[in-house]
Amino acid sequence: MSQLCYQLHSSDQEFYSKFIPPEDTPGFDLHFTVERQLSETQAKLFHQKIVEQLNLPKKEEVLNEIQKYLNPLRGTCKSVIKELDQNIFTNQIREISNQEILEYVLNHKKFIENHIEKKISQVKLRIQQKIKKIDILIEKYHNNRLIVNQMNKKIKFAQRSKFYIKSEYHHLIEPDYIVYKFIYELILVQRNISGSNLINSEFLNVFAMPKSFNEDNKKSNSIQIDQQQIRKQEQDIIQYYLQFGEEGKIPILKVFLDQLEIEMNNQILVLEQYQQDLIIKDLDDQINEFKKIQIGCSESCPFCGRKCDQDVLKKHKHKCSNGHQIRSMNGILVDYKLSLLSCEELQDDYYVYDQQVQNLRKWIDLKQKYKNWNFCNFKNNEELKQHQLNYKTYWNNKVGKVICNFLNCRFFQKELDQSNQKNHYILVIDESGSMAGQKWKIMMEAIQQCFIELQKNPNNRITVIQFSDDARFVIGHNQPEEIPPLEQIKQFEMISGGTNFENAFLLIFYAIQRCISQFDFQTILFYTDGDADYPKISMDLFTQINQELRQRIDILICSEIKESKSLEKVCYLFQQKIGKGRIKENVNIDQVGQLLQEKVCQKY
Repeated sequence: MSQLCYQLHSSDQEFYSKFIPPEDTPGFDLHFTVERQLSETQAKLFHQKIVEQLNLPKKEEVLNEIQKYLNPLRGTCKSVIKELDQNIFTNQIREISNQEILEYVLNHKKFIENHIEKKISQVKLRIQQKIKKIDILIEKYHNNRLIVNQMNKKIKFAQRSKFYIKSEYHHLIEPDYIVYKFIYELILVQRNISGSNLINSEFLNVFAMPKSFNEDNKKSNSIQIDQQQIRKQEQDIIQYYLQFGEEGKIPILKVFLDQLEIEMNNQILVLEQYQQDLIIKDLDDQINEFKKIQIGCSESCPFCGRKCDQDVLKKHKHKCSNGHQIRSMNGILVDYKLSLLSCEELQDDYYVYDQQVQNLRKWIDLKQKYKNWNFCNFKNNEELKQHQLNYKTYWNNKVGKVICNFLNCRFFQKELDQSNQKNHYILVIDESGSMAGQKWKIMMEAIQQCFIELQKNPNNRITVIQFSDDARFVIGHNQPEEIPPLEQIKQFEMISGGTNFENAFLLIFYAIQRCISQFDFQTILFYTDGDADYPKISMDLFTQINQELRQRIDILICSEIKESKSLEKVCYLFQQKIGKGRIKENVNIDQVGQLLQEKVCQKY
């Protein structure tokens, strides 16, 4: 009986050591207090490791990094354009497509606006990604806190860990069992943070699963193998926590979890404040301000399409500080020809095509019209020459061919002296009887003004044809000639007769054909005050000219007749199959001089 009583007493003592609070178990209070304090200490250390492994960057570091992300948005419109010029025209830091080149030169303003919007999107994305990484870490911490909270609810009273684990150990082969769950989840909390296996290798084989269990669960398929791995992991976890319990590292699991919850709840408040501190309240305002400065003024040059790069927030005179572009980069053709000068290269007496009003005026007059623009910003001739050289390189290397392909026109290299182009002008004058008297006198005056303009370019050559029933060379019988002295015009005599277009166009064809490869352009200036049949034979000959050479030919037809079906058909054929063509009908003889001068003058 005494033996039985002793066993019952021992059993009661063990029972009370598991469950009874210190105040109800005299002699155990001091030991229980020590165990509680140790459990709380372990919880604090455990939480400290979790926070350390969370590895959140310092608030100041994050804010400084965000400000660095904003650096591409700092700078002026001038600096943006300079960088784009370097990337697209010069450095070719990446493969620039023809389409990108076209978008940049044809719609400079729109390209820059899109470029800056793209930069802003990239900056915002980087900031969002940075904040999101932090949010993911904090969200993981919230999830771990929830796991600890749920685990703690499962333990109703303070029981010593070593008894709790040992008494339930035989059930741990059931993955859904409650003890497995909270121990496994607690390990996951720390594993998710630290990313390392917390089971000491020396304990891995202490509590091996029964051999029969392993044999029963051996399967050839991968699912069963995975199950074995999972259960081996469960076993490792229990070994670790048995070690904790045996050594007294976590004597009372309930106390440990209570304190861990307290630590995590306090840390949540810290993290919430951390997130609030990372919110830059005026970030959107900052970005919008940067955007305004980088986009700059919304005006574009009326002649080359280059965007004004001045600060929109300040009163200013429009200008392109990095230089204006070649006019044909903006898709401009003058008389179907490329305009290869930039605004800085235009001289006051040059005739410049004003695209906005579709007319030709001297540059000095146009500068007065657009006096809110500064068309040349270079301090000296050396800077201007460097600008000319830069755009010569841009055009000749790639940009020019892209533009000419887009405009469907012949490519010409840019030279620093554009007067090197060779032009052949063919003046074709009606000398029928109706042109006698005052008409002829006015026509000779118009030709005189025409010669004065043509003499400005020493590379210009001329052929003059007069026609009535027949046609003849007056200048350029064998080949085009230099512009003759004005006195020679007085020797032009007219031969009366009828009007025959066929003979006239046969001579025109001959004049072009014999020297077509010698000139960059061949321009026909045709005037008549009468009408005749359509010159079919000569037109058929024109269509047989090599297609590439045809593109060098254009014609201006001036007719006093209000409506000439045959000449309209000639013009249409030139437009569709030869080169370029334009017809002006119902032209009074007094208007001829202005029309011819506009055609032969050097236009830009």
